[in-house]
Amino acid sequence: QYVFDSFWSRAIPAERRIREIEEGIVQYETKVLENKEQIFSHMKSVIEKASERSVCSSIGGMQLVYNYFFDEYKKIIDRHRKRGEGKGVRWIISIDKDSIDLVKLFLNTGVQIRHVKNLTPMNFAVDNRHFHATIDKMEAGKIMESLLTSNEPAYISHYNSIFEHLWKNGTDAVGRIKEIEEGVDLADIEVIPSSARAQGIYLDIVKAAKEEILWIFPTTNAFIRQDKIGAIPLAIQAARERNVIVRILVPGNSLIEEKVQQLKQYCSDHIIIDVRYIEQMSETKATILVVDRKDSLVMELRDDSKTTFFEAIGLSTYSNSKAGVLSYVAIFENSWRQAELYGQLMKVHEQLKIHDKMQKEFIGIAAHELRNPIQPILGLAEIVKSKIKDAKQCEFLDVIIRNAKRLKRLTEDILDVTKIESQSLDLKKEQFNLNDVITNAMNDIMTNIDFLRKSQRNAIKLLYHQPQDIFIQADKGRITQVIFNLLSNAVKSTEEGTISVSLEKKEDNDHVVISIKDTGTGIDPGILPRLFTRFATKSFAGTGLGLYISKSIVEAHGGKIGAENNSDGRGATFAFSLPLIIQQDRRQESMAINTTTAATMISDIEERIKFHKTKMKRIFLVDDDYDHTITFKVGLELAGFEVDAYNDSAIALSNFKPDYYDLLLIDIKMPKIDGFELYERIRKIDDKVKVWFITAYEVYYKTLTEVSSKSKEETILDRFIQKPIEINNLVKQIKSELD
Repeated sequence: QYVFDSFWSRAIPAERRIREIEEGIVQYETKVLENKEQIFSHMKSVIEKASERSVCSSIGGMQLVYNYFFDEYKKIIDRHRKRGEGKGVRWIISIDKDSIDLVKLFLNTGVQIRHVKNLTPMNFAVDNRHFHATIDKMEAGKIMESLLTSNEPAYISHYNSIFEHLWKNGTDAVGRIKEIEEGVDLADIEVIPSSARAQGIYLDIVKAAKEEILWIFPTTNAFIRQDKIGAIPLAIQAARERNVIVRILVPGNSLIEEKVQQLKQYCSDHIIIDVRYIEQMSETKATILVVDRKDSLVMELRDDSKTTFFEAIGLSTYSNSKAGVLSYVAIFENSWRQAELYGQLMKVHEQLKIHDKMQKEFIGIAAHELRNPIQPILGLAEIVKSKIKDAKQCEFLDVIIRNAKRLKRLTEDILDVTKIESQSLDLKKEQFNLNDVITNAMNDIMTNIDFLRKSQRNAIKLLYHQPQDIFIQADKGRITQVIFNLLSNAVKSTEEGTISVSLEKKEDNDHVVISIKDTGTGIDPGILPRLFTRFATKSFAGTGLGLYISKSIVEAHGGKIGAENNSDGRGATFAFSLPLIIQQDRRQESMAINTTTAATMISDIEERIKFHKTKMKRIFLVDDDYDHTITFKVGLELAGFEVDAYNDSAIALSNFKPDYYDLLLIDIKMPKIDGFELYERIRKIDDKVKVWFITAYEVYYKTLTEVSSKSKEETILDRFIQKPIEINNLVKQIKSELD
């Protein structure tokens, strides 16, 4: 409206113009030229006749004059100097580092130049007779595609007034160049409230990119909106046509990944469009654009739910301040490196997950393959020994049994270490009396010929003064393992003397300490600092894994373990602590049991005796491993059970008799019909028989453990056996269950 009003006020009536034409007065015309040759000829003709020239343009306009009309402009300057014609050549331009050399050349020729920032997109030139204008950027000094030309006095007067206003407020070019060369470049910083103007500047900056475009998008929606307005396509064009490097940081999702794949189609050896993913920004919500490390535009995100650019953004800030722009570059580069590290970490994490899965699968397979051969060796050796009377042959069998047990312990230790290293050592916690565990472990040690040499059997005394009952919540099997390890180490280091065990509740009443003190050889000072690490041993026998496993078990329970040589120089003391949980009702339960009447107890015993006299216990055994089947069958039959055993699960199913068996022993990993499926099929025809699973696979054992521990109601699936197991122990468990 302003432009129209200006033209209207300076225009002449149509009647007057018609009269001038009819009387042969100068013809005035305004037209648009679109032929480059015509544009060139017209401009050359006008410039040659001009007595002065006032130009407002981009650096492209100055480059165009240098390429095509520089001699004509020098003639205007000469006429001004020699004859005083007109005002010579005056030029308004925005001067930056890239334009300094050309501006200096024009200054040296005599062109008067002033710097004005934020010039309008229109380039124009005006003299006393003609006006030229174009919106073409004339990049690299090319002839414009179109040119508005006029000799209308109104045009000439209006644009002369615009030029004079800009000239008056402009900065002398010499001073501007000095500021740039001395590094005191006055920064151009503009706050842009209008989203429409922000979009225009935004797209212009991307279009002008020559070397690099850096983008940080705070949300996936921001990326999509700015793709819609053409910013991303402009960047692709810059990469393809000018080899501009484009790097983008954006939160990732499936839609963005699809867009990124489309972007990568444009990539080649010389076209670089790289995208990395970052977290969705919750606090800092602004799109940051940096071009050629010279210009930055920060657009605040007002409402990310909006679909259009104009509705979504708030204030925008443009800057070409060196310090400001480089600070955004630093933010981008730091985020870029973090995104790279995050990507690498994610890859490593995925690889570790795969490795962890493979390791767990290996543990299961290794457990099965290591445990399986031990079962028949140990079981059949014990069975044969129970049948022979020859002392020498019994001694030979003792050697087999002893070494089979050593192999069993070694296998379990190696598997435990593997579980510890892969952080898959699971605890099956329950409440139990520590006194019972300690007493049982001591009895096992003293009656176990594998640990006591003949010379030790009467030379070592185990002492334990039982305190009041102390209940804890822990993995009973694992705590037994720790106590057994410490006791066996004490026995191995003590030829004769005393091994004292103590159990003490600490004053703070939140933990207990179990100590084992011996009068043996003590701990070698050289090994003491690494006593609880893997393979720490001075002995020629043993792997040095027991203490490492014990430490891991204790710490998994939230306790601590330590050791020291005794102050009197004889032996060592090992001690570990465990969190204490007092079970208030245990003492009441114990009292209730003690007050059970003798008549009730006698009646119960009589019923059991009567039951055993009338019926032999029947066991249904299914295991695809023949060696295991024969071992279990012979051992159980020697213990007085009636056993039907099968190596083929399909045949076993066809021969199963409902309501006939007292117990089912089923292996899990079997061909044709596995243990779980066999269990389901049998359960359909007999829902009362007790079922025990037997397995050497770690993964199945763990699963069954969890099922059993989580079950709150009485279930027939209340027991599972892990191979290898000593036949005597299996017999004891079965008798206890069926009695």
